[in-house]
Parts: sequence; structure tokens; C-alpha cells
Amino acid sequence: DTVSPSSYRKILSSKVIKGVVLYRFASAFTRASILSFLPLYASYKVDMSSAQIGMVISTSVLLTSFFQYPFGKLADRMNRRNLILLGSIPYSLAVVLFPFTTSFSQVLCINLILGVFGALPMPATSAIIVGEGKKFGMGSTMAVFNVSMSLGLGCGPLVSGLIHDLTGLAVVFYFASFVGVSGPILAGYFLREPLPEIPAEEIKVLEEI
Repeated sequence: DTVSPSSYRKILSSKVIKGVVLYRFASAFTRASILSFLPLYASYKVDMSSAQIGMVISTSVLLTSFFQYPFGKLADRMNRRNLILLGSIPYSLAVVLFPFTTSFSQVLCINLILGVFGALPMPATSAIIVGEGKKFGMGSTMAVFNVSMSLGLGCGPLVSGLIHDLTGLAVVFYFASFVGVSGPILAGYFLREPLPEIPAEEIKVLEEI
């Protein structure tokens, strides 16, 4: 049966949608801040070459992509709310370690950690948002989800840039970590509601940064 699109107000009245939107904003904020300022830190503080910086960033992204399939299987067996928390909170806490790195190998090691933990919430989040889309209309629900991601991508570099100018580069990572931890914790509060039972295997995982 065709589901007629709901108003955005009605969609956002769903606690599950609120939880996913909060998580997605915080995740995008943290990731955008890292992608914007890690190259700067790596270049000026760790004295890494452009090739090393590219290797660090691409390794994390490729590792996240590699783990999508096994974590999708996991999302069919475990509580999806717990998977979001288990992935996003350690991911964000690891970001705090960047200002303490002094070598290429240390930066690379942290990014490997980010690659694994960053992949864990993705299939679970996709399954939840698709399940809610069946209630409210897939297009409208995905629009809300994508707006939260875009806001995070836009606010992350902007806010982090202001923090950098006012306080310094290290605080950028501390604040990004704070947002990255706070968002999922708030999301977990809303995601205590019963979650939709959509097999993650049937869902094409949403494109991530």
C-alpha cells in the first residue's frame, strides 16, 4: 500500500525520528570537524606529508565501508539502539586523542579505530529510518534525515573554525568529541521506544562521509 507523505511536524513528533536525527546531526558534526581540521593538525603539529594525510583519511573511510556488510548482519541480531551507542560513543571519545599524537603511526592508529567504530551504527541507523519511512512516507522521512546530516556537515566546520580562532586547535577536537558523545546519549533516550523491525540485509546502506 502507498503511504502518503506526512507533514514534517508529524514526522518530528516521533521519538524514534528525534533520536535518529539527533544522532545523525552529532555524527555529521563530529566527522566534518575531523575532516576539516585533522589535515591542519597533522600538517602543522605532527609534520605529516600530504601523502600521509591522504592515506590516513582514506584508510578510515575505506575501513568504514569494508565493515558495512558484517555490521549489517549484526544489526539483524542485536538491539539497534545499542549498536548506535556502542559505535558512536567510543568513536567520539577516540577523537580526544588527536591533540596528543606526535607521529604518523599514532594518527593512523586512531583513524583505524574511527573507521571501525564509525561503521557500527550505520546499518542500524539505516534500518531504523527506513522502518519509520514506511509509517510517514519514505521521501519525507529521508528528507528530515538528510537535513539533519546537512546541518551537521555545515555547522561542524563553522563552529570548529570559530573555536580554533578563539581557543586553539586542540579544543576543536575536544568540542567535536563532546558533541559526538552528547548527541548519541540524547538519541538513546528517545530510542527507548520500540524500533521498527526491518531486516538490515534488505536495505542499501545510506551513503556516509
